[in-house]
Amino acid sequence: MSTTLSKGKKPLTQRWLGLLPALASVQPLFLLRRHGPLLCGVCLDATLRPDAYVPRAFFHNLAQPFPVLSITAAAPALDARGAAMEVKVEDEAKAAAAAQSLLAAHPWLQQQRLGLAEVVDHVADYVAGRFGGVVPFQTAPVELVLQACAWLERPELAQAVREAALAEMAQWPPRAFNIIKSPQAWAERMAPLCSPGAGPALRATVEAQMAQHKLAAVPELPLQADPPPVLDRRLC
Repeated sequence: MSTTLSKGKKPLTQRWLGLLPALASVQPLFLLRRHGPLLCGVCLDATLRPDAYVPRAFFHNLAQPFPVLSITAAAPALDARGAAMEVKVEDEAKAAAAAQSLLAAHPWLQQQRLGLAEVVDHVADYVAGRFGGVVPFQTAPVELVLQACAWLERPELAQAVREAALAEMAQWPPRAFNIIKSPQAWAERMAPLCSPGAGPALRATVEAQMAQHKLAAVPELPLQADPPPVLDRRLC
């Protein structure tokens, strides 16, 4: 009988730590690292099959309070046909192949640095559908970029991201605003991130979220502002 993900998650997580040694785990099925306000890493995401999972590279924004770890802008490991790799819990060879697929597509998973430009490029690729299906009319990915800009004390970049997102949202249908109400309401909520001095409030939120999610053991590495990102693609 095949091992189910629920029963095999702890040894599976340990196996993946061997495949991705630059990451750490403080809870099963998540392999993580922290760069400033951003968690990044790999989630071994459950599927409809109880004995399988899909490995996904992802970000989580600690500057935005949330009850669980989200997998924002998630990018699955892709096979040679460009399809998401579904891996059985006991299949070590396919797990190794999936890890190599993720490392090739997302080299920041094994680097000691993460640049804002890499975050922007990842979010733009996600929004463009490069990683597969995209949930439409999301604001979480662009908010992640905005708060990273504010963390780095780059209000001019945050303002440029906000203005581009606002222009994009102007083209969304009315049904897209059930949560954020309107583009203008969203822009007003993001406005403090575009002003100098937003960093201290974000740091307090990040510290509270680190405590809430019990992430003290996750290593923190720098988030770097340079080279500056090229803001010429959609982020929402």
